[in-house]
Amino acid sequence: IEQNDYRARVDDVVALLSGKEDVLLESLARRMQQYAEQLQYEQAALVRDQMQAVERSLEEQQLVQNEGADSDVFAIADGAFGIAIKVLIIRHGRIRDVFSYRQKQAVDEPLDLLASFIRQWYHQRDLPPEILIPAALPWQSELVEQIALLTDKKVLFHIPQRGRKRQLVERAHQNATEELRLAPAEDDQYNRIADALQRAFKLSHPPQTIECIDISQLMATNMVGVSVHFERGTANKQRYRRYKMKGKHRDDFGAVYEVVKRRLRRGAEEDTLPDVLLIDGGKGQ
Repeated sequence: IEQNDYRARVDDVVALLSGKEDVLLESLARRMQQYAEQLQYEQAALVRDQMQAVERSLEEQQLVQNEGADSDVFAIADGAFGIAIKVLIIRHGRIRDVFSYRQKQAVDEPLDLLASFIRQWYHQRDLPPEILIPAALPWQSELVEQIALLTDKKVLFHIPQRGRKRQLVERAHQNATEELRLAPAEDDQYNRIADALQRAFKLSHPPQTIECIDISQLMATNMVGVSVHFERGTANKQRYRRYKMKGKHRDDFGAVYEVVKRRLRRGAEEDTLPDVLLIDGGKGQ
């Protein structure tokens, strides 16, 4: 990547994180025009897609900000290419995060799957004051009791019929539907990448799960190990892990050794070993 392009991307990130979306959109528009004038149409199309993504984000934020309350929004879509679930995390009137889940197998009762997903969702997550869902769940009363036991908090499910909350549920459903629409192309792209990884790493089969381990430290103290988990190229944040060092390590090497050893031991015991385990670093690591 050229230095000017790199600088432009850094400026884009700074503008986005600073809430200066209007500045970012103007910058992207100028860049798209420059690429078009230089007949670099593929680059211009990429910048156009970035602009559309920012504009969609602005629409979603505007949709939420007037409500102000914390909530989780769930929606599910089913089709010829399986099931997709979308979760919008609303905090302080803004969409803080978006999570996706997709499976290829069809189910007879999508709402039953959504109920099971929601129950599992709150095993290790904070419960917001309100949970927005598209329709009544098959065993909703039992689900309320189970989540209350898990979180020791009152559970409030709400099925909005109109207004911005209904728009949020519909937006989550649209996102889930779009994910299913794009599924064949994404699967084909991942299969090509997985085949290349199989050849490069001399694996027995194309990798479906990949994890990466890295070590973070502050002033040579407070070392923390982190692992991220990807399934068919998509991050599964539920399987991210943070490791507090048990030993006293003077460098990354000892810390990496401890984290890898703990991860492999747990993976062997629980049969959750990834197909590929990447370690951030050089030959020493």
